[in-house]
Amino acid sequence: IHVMSGIVAEPTSANDAAYEANLRWAVDRFRAEGIVGLIEPINKYSVPNYYMNSYDK
Repeated sequence: IHVMSGIVAEPTSANDAAYEANLRWAVDRFRAEGIVGLIEPINKYSVPNYYMNSYDK
């Protein structure tokens, strides 16, 4: 399953915390069902303001 992060105009530390918490929640469910989750950064040119826009996050 491709785990999308959505669009955020001005990312904050609260966005970081929410995304991490959501990923941790999803990982437990995926693991229980044998599902692989995919996180794909999308560059700022293809999808402006996409939250997960680099591997650095």
